Amino acid sequence: MNRLLHIFLFAVLAQSAWSRVKLEIPDAGRMGRSLLEDILDVPPDLARQPRDSQELWMEFADSAVVLAARAEGHLDARCATRISESDSANRRITVRVDYREGPEYRFGAIEFVSPDGSRPKPPPRLSVSPGDGYRPARTSQLLQEAQRHYRQGGWLDASVEPELRIVPESSLVATRMVVTLGRMAVFERIEFKFKGKHVTDTGILADLWHLEPGDTIRNEDIAKYNRKIGQTRLYNMAKLTKSPGSRDSSRTTLSFELAERVPGSFDIGLSWEPVFGWGVDGVVRHKNVRGSMNELSFEGAMAQHRQRARVGVGNPLFLGTPVSLDYGVAVQQQDADLADTTLYREFSISQTGTFSFLPTDWSNLSLSLSTDRVTKYMLTGGSKVAYQFLTDLGSTLDFRNDPFDPTRGWMLRGDIGWGGQFLNDTSYVWVLSQARFYQPLFWRFYSAFAAEGGQFLNNTTADGAQIFYLGGARTVRSYSYRGLMVVPDPGQGLRPRYLRGSAELRMNLPFGFQAVGFTDWARLWNKGQEPDLGNLDLAKIGYGAGLRYRLSLLSFRLDYAFGRGGERIIFDLAQAI
Repeated sequence: MNRLLHIFLFAVLAQSAWSRVKLEIPDAGRMGRSLLEDILDVPPDLARQPRDSQELWMEFADSAVVLAARAEGHLDARCATRISESDSANRRITVRVDYREGPEYRFGAIEFVSPDGSRPKPPPRLSVSPGDGYRPARTSQLLQEAQRHYRQGGWLDASVEPELRIVPESSLVATRMVVTLGRMAVFERIEFKFKGKHVTDTGILADLWHLEPGDTIRNEDIAKYNRKIGQTRLYNMAKLTKSPGSRDSSRTTLSFELAERVPGSFDIGLSWEPVFGWGVDGVVRHKNVRGSMNELSFEGAMAQHRQRARVGVGNPLFLGTPVSLDYGVAVQQQDADLADTTLYREFSISQTGTFSFLPTDWSNLSLSLSTDRVTKYMLTGGSKVAYQFLTDLGSTLDFRNDPFDPTRGWMLRGDIGWGGQFLNDTSYVWVLSQARFYQPLFWRFYSAFAAEGGQFLNNTTADGAQIFYLGGARTVRSYSYRGLMVVPDPGQGLRPRYLRGSAELRMNLPFGFQAVGFTDWARLWNKGQEPDLGNLDLAKIGYGAGLRYRLSLLSFRLDYAFGRGGERIIFDLAQAI
């Protein structure tokens, strides 16, 4: 009873404190009364505050209203608040807000000039045109677009400064973009510096560069070359510096500092095994022998309940081209959830061939064929052997601006696969399609989207259905790795189908960090079951936030997920999208 009385008295006092302030706004303009009230944020106890505190609040309130109005293009906006006591006995006050919005200013002429008075060629397309409503944020966007245009045109040191002239009689803002182009980057020569030991013939690197002396260097030329270096799989770091040419200081020398993956290199690190617990992975690579671009690798993993070793070798069909073949042999032993044993050994042979073609600077059309032949030795008191095979034919269209951490562009991929067990009528066929889309937003914000789906065209086995297992760091976060699967109705064959979508909002932070908010959605069902895509109760959902750190070709990712699954902390070495 006493507690209820205290709550009642507190509510009465709060209402009494609020009733001491009366707010008068004769003219709220286009901003509207509700928005002005939110900006003013009148303290409920303003009537009881001393006079100097009231005056300080009025000063901040006037400034906040004016700033909000000018951000919407009302550059002549004025605001003056006054406090008067209407009832001195009860210390009731009236706050009068005299707000004068003024006209909405618009962009006038937009000119591009150089400090010497010349007129550089403006960008062909701008997001702002004369007559558009003036906003300070649009001026910043105009500045970024202009600077990007000139730097992509070969003026790598170009800078742009806006000069604004307000014309009150016509309510226009005349905009002059003062462009300082600096020195045109004209190619003279390219040189390579190696960090540590190296064995690669630099002639291969020079052959990948596509400009001749005297050509203009543009940003996309450097980005294209960085992409080619990444495709060779020879290096894990490439740092670029620009300097005046040795023969002609008006030209540019490009210097690339490279760290090469040398023969016998050894990498070791911790890896998260979502199914089996913490483990240790070790990789020994022997490759790039005298620039031949051969690759011989050994990979070993030891985690709880699982041990794996793989030896692989890869070689391009034609030196300096992205056409390559890869062969590998893997041996794996792990605990298995079988009815009559807890151990099996797995032996697999895999081959992968990929053809890639780059018709433009930012596109990549590839066709790949991979096969796996798996042998399982199950220990059941005797020895039983089960042979399996998997074959996957896939094609990719890639128009992303970066293969490892894209910020703009799109990618489409389609796969058709077949598999089953030898000597048994258990073959199955599946189709799969994937799409990725990347779009910069504003300032440091970027967006990324993923969509994919697939289905089996005939009945499959439990092993085959693992192709469509979802869950984990790169599908639906908040569920464990491969924790989502299709469960058929009693008496029905296993023919899985699924759809999945993911979206991320990314913000670049200083020192190479990136903050990310994400949401994942998926629906899995069997043939004969209704997909009910609009029924959120049946969907598998994960959402949360995370932190990224980019290091060379790796992105260390730590996500904290909410949703319907039981996973919360997710760690991975690549972007989810």
